[in-house]
Amino acid sequence: PSMKCGNGSTVQGLASISKFLARKSSSKTILGLGREDEAFVDQWMEYRLLQELDSYLTGRVYFVGENFTLADFVLFHGLYSIIKNMTFMEKQQFINLSRWFSHVGSPHPLITVFVFNYFFNVCRFRR
Repeated sequence: PSMKCGNGSTVQGLASISKFLARKSSSKTILGLGREDEAFVDQWMEYRLLQELDSYLTGRVYFVGENFTLADFVLFHGLYSIIKNMTFMEKQQFINLSRWFSHVGSPHPLITVFVFNYFFNVCRFRR
């Protein structure tokens, strides 16, 4: 989902929109009381996202179609630190997502292309 802001900019993503609206709310407790509570709010929002991704991957190998796509690449790297740090028991709660993560995490030609292009083309122009 996306939301148009008063200044014309657009906020995208359920978690981003939710936090944006919560910060604009008059409620002082909507994000919790203090940094620790806010971290727990984030944790539960993250948990919900993982549930949805896991459910979506039921019966699927990739997020789009029958082949590895940019969607898999971006999601893998966005979820890497979260899934990599999960315990075995936590991974069992998201069995489809864990399966996808292991499969996509194995060497893939598209990842090689992205890394090659980044280091040999993009970085060259930043000097």
